[in-house]
Amino acid sequence: MTGEQLVLLRGKLGLTQRQFAEIIGMSGSAVAMVEANHRKMSATMRAKIAANIPINDELLSFFDSTEKLNRINPV
Repeated sequence: MTGEQLVLLRGKLGLTQRQFAEIIGMSGSAVAMVEANHRKMSATMRAKIAANIPINDELLSFFDSTEKLNRINPV
């Protein structure tokens, strides 16, 4: 997951960086660093998101569409 996708996920959930970080059990600064593309998402963060954020069909479709757009127009 890219930093941009993390921002979109957090926004879709209506959470601040701090709230999101608390839910996944990581620091707010770690979330901010990934969102700003200053750090790549670690396997640990990815696992914590998967374990603590319910991903439904709507969110999966949303990320599928952003992935397709990124392939067409790389950032």
